[in-house]
Amino acid sequence: MCVKSAILALVLHSAWNYAIAQKEAGDSALGCPRGTYRLDNFCYSISTLSGNFDDSELACEMGNGRLAMVKSPEIHLFLHKLRIRRFLLNYWIGLNDKVAEGVWVYSDGSRVQGFKRWAPGEPNNAKGQHCGKIIMSKNLLWDDDQCNNQWLYICQFQGYNCTNSNRSALGIFCYELSNEIATYDQAAQQCEFKGGYLANIKTPSTYEFIKGLVYNNRKWLEMDEKKMADILRVNNNRIPAIWIGVRYYKGKWVFSDDTVTNFTIWAAGEPNNAKTEEDCVLMSQQWHDVKCNTIRNFACQYNVSMPLPTSENSSPTDPLPTVPYTSTSTYLKPESAVGANTMIKETSGLNLSVNHFTSLLLVFFVLGAIFVACFWGIATHSRNIRRKIMRRKDDEQTLRILDHDVTNQVFCDKM
Repeated sequence: MCVKSAILALVLHSAWNYAIAQKEAGDSALGCPRGTYRLDNFCYSISTLSGNFDDSELACEMGNGRLAMVKSPEIHLFLHKLRIRRFLLNYWIGLNDKVAEGVWVYSDGSRVQGFKRWAPGEPNNAKGQHCGKIIMSKNLLWDDDQCNNQWLYICQFQGYNCTNSNRSALGIFCYELSNEIATYDQAAQQCEFKGGYLANIKTPSTYEFIKGLVYNNRKWLEMDEKKMADILRVNNNRIPAIWIGVRYYKGKWVFSDDTVTNFTIWAAGEPNNAKTEEDCVLMSQQWHDVKCNTIRNFACQYNVSMPLPTSENSSPTDPLPTVPYTSTSTYLKPESAVGANTMIKETSGLNLSVNHFTSLLLVFFVLGAIFVACFWGIATHSRNIRRKIMRRKDDEQTLRILDHDVTNQVFCDKM
């Protein structure tokens, strides 16, 4: 019973965390790459490998960013919330006084003024300490350190937006649903004419994102599709079928960028080439191979190239490069291996911390209740066993008394 209850508690905890992860993944259209975290119009990545200050700064620059600048209480609180995902380690941030002793500047060259979070007695320039880090074990307070020490680091770079209001960003790509209908080749040409290509759905998160876009726009898609008798109509929660960038070519299913499809979401029995020459793919709830001359709506994909506008709290003094984020650093390895997006958005107060704290509190409460129930059950079971033993002893004693009485009675009768 206790084992089953404990398993139930763990399942409940997993479900709770999954719900939190889904909520965080729901902010995936905010113009930050997977594995990074968003605050206002900036994205933050946390390294998994350590380096000295200069190497860390170079790694951030190779990712079109800088070492993170903690210029406001909001940024400090934001980074504080991220510590729940990490061990109590130290991180380089964009802070140094290498040019002039005691004149601390951010990684964008601006002087540290106003908001400061130095630990008590810091900065003290002990043994030539000219680079700044945050101390996780001291509530993210700042500390000056020798620049050649090896620490993890936090990078900051501008998020990206889509140049067209009809497009939605997921990571470093923009997606657009067309309300026009076309064959596969016509759809591909339309996307290319606009500077993009038919959407490549290479991850579960992209699949869910595109499916959500189609579902949310199913009404206008249905209105346009009524013009064509052979177009799928929307019934209940079904979504219209759209062209995506997958095609059968030289014996393989490939994306529109000529890469082989490792991720697929085929419907049962698909691809089946039922009507022969079904070499193109429609997506509704799942993928279906169909003839390429079928007429459907389609989804285009574009590279993101427009940085989000800077905000008052977290903007650098000069703009960052406006090219898409593509990290080539051997140091910078954010958590991009995770299938689903893990970006979060600063929305209100201690959102992330409260969620995880509530999750842990719920688990402790459930485990506590299980412990009390198990203890009570064991105590009750032990009490019942003792009662049975005492009852059995009483019965045995009664039998001995009766047996003695019977023996005496028999003896008396013989006399």
